[in-house]
Amino acid sequence: MVLDADGGVVVARDRVADVAAAATARIERESGLRARLAAGAHSYDLHGMRAEDESAG
Repeated sequence: MVLDADGGVVVARDRVADVAAAATARIERESGLRARLAAGAHSYDLHGMRAEDESAG
């Protein structure tokens, strides 16, 4: 069980390593997105929405 200011979660013992790896990957991905946003990128582009819109015609 993990608790913080946002809430809590219970993770089955046999899933702890997988959940920890997924959490670490998410933190790294979000850190990279924050850096790109701070450099002036738009979330519209970062999430591939512009490419989807343009390919839809």
